[in-house]
Amino acid sequence: MTLMDLEKTPWVDRAFAAFWERIVAAAPRPEWVPRLLPGQKGLKVEEFGCGLYGCAIPTSSPKVLVKITSDPSEAAFAISAMAMGSWPSGIVKYYAAYAVPNVTYRGRPVSVLWRDEVAAVGIARIRHDALYKPHEERLLTQLGHALVTYKNLGMDLRSILIAAASRNPAEPWRLLAEAKALEEWAMDRFEDTNEAGRIVLFKGPERIAGLLQLITLMESEMMNTDHQDTVGEALSFYHEHGIVLADVHPGNVGRRGPGADEPREIVITDPGHAVALEQRLATVRVPALP
Repeated sequence: MTLMDLEKTPWVDRAFAAFWERIVAAAPRPEWVPRLLPGQKGLKVEEFGCGLYGCAIPTSSPKVLVKITSDPSEAAFAISAMAMGSWPSGIVKYYAAYAVPNVTYRGRPVSVLWRDEVAAVGIARIRHDALYKPHEERLLTQLGHALVTYKNLGMDLRSILIAAASRNPAEPWRLLAEAKALEEWAMDRFEDTNEAGRIVLFKGPERIAGLLQLITLMESEMMNTDHQDTVGEALSFYHEHGIVLADVHPGNVGRRGPGADEPREIVITDPGHAVALEQRLATVRVPALP
């Protein structure tokens, strides 16, 4: 999910070329149109970086980029988050999200999104691009460790629910309802994140209840730690609204602000693999390009 230094695949330019006029018209502001590579044969867009699911494309504005992605959960999350009307400071803000009609990548639907741009993506690049004091370096390292644990818990939850849905589309909601009834049981079993290793002892609703409790504990720990608080608050906010961001890891956070002398606020840059804990959120539909 991280925007890595992978080569831009041909489907990205094909999608932009096929729907260029509609993408330009859909841009929330004229300066937010994707930037083109000059002197190319055919329409080709510039890119900041590409990952396994898509690419980030610069615009004429230094504050906003366009992302083309084949992760349907990120597009659905953007629609859900925009409908909430409130944005925690610890996550990039989305401004628009549209499905690109009749375009898929590896069998997945493709969407185009407009969101905030950040100065550096990934803990390693954040360290490289800004001068941090030794204690701040340690806090960034701690954040990286916390996010690895958070992702492991979130992806465990996601895999359980995906497997359940493959057996019966109604089963994830049954399991989540049963897990909800086990909240007090889970709080008694898991009082500290150091007990996360014990989760393998449980299955079914008990495991889901334990995972959700551990995820809640991780969010609380991050909210009470410098350089982690904004990220923890964002994760907690969406969890309370029925969404677990399962793929937030050290490569999926960035530093807001283009200069080393600007506020060093760490934010989530890629909320893909979002897990809906409520059925109404799982049925969100991304509108097609107008």
